[in-house]
Parts: sequence; structure tokens; C-alpha cells
Amino acid sequence: MSWTREEGVALCTAIYNLPSEKFNCYPALTGGLLYKQGTRKDCDIVIYQRGDVNGERPPIDWDALWIALKKIGVELLCDYGYVKKCTYLGKTVDIFDPTKDGGDYSNDQD
Repeated sequence: MSWTREEGVALCTAIYNLPSEKFNCYPALTGGLLYKQGTRKDCDIVIYQRGDVNGERPPIDWDALWIALKKIGVELLCDYGYVKKCTYLGKTVDIFDPTKDGGDYSNDQD
């Protein structure tokens, strides 16, 4: 199943509206849906850490975020650190965490 840019934007908006600042992060669409024309095989989203909050930079609350993401239909399949392989409504989603090192996902079937 393929993704359109509009569907990617809608998913990012849904994540933002969780509200994502509660988890010390914000979503950003990236990859082919943002930079190329036409449909794509997956949706790439960066979850980036909020900037300074009262002089501090709180870490992303991934545990709480995953609970909230599951409620809107995002299912975590594999967490490789930097890349988190997920599905949403039967479609592939790659969520990136730039605060983590790259993981070994060379054996991933996607």
C-alpha cells in the first residue's frame, strides 16, 4: 500500500495533536513524501526533541508517546534505536529518533 504526501501530512498532524509537546517532541515529515513527487512505499517521520523548556531540554518520553501513538493506530514493529519500523492503517511508517545512534536493521524485511 502506498502513501500520498497528503496522508503523510495528516499523520504528522495527528501526532502533533496528541499533543506531542506533552511528550517533549514534535513530528516532522521527511523522505520521499516530502522531497519527491508521487506516491511512496512508506512514510518517513522524524520525531525531534523540543527545544529548551524553562532552561532545560527534557528527553522525549518514548514510553508515553508509544501508548498515545497506538491509540491513533501507529503500531511499533521493531525499534532499532535511530529507526523505528511501524505500521499505520496497514501501511509502512519509519519513525526516526535523531537522539539515537543508527541501529542494525539490515535483516529487516521491509
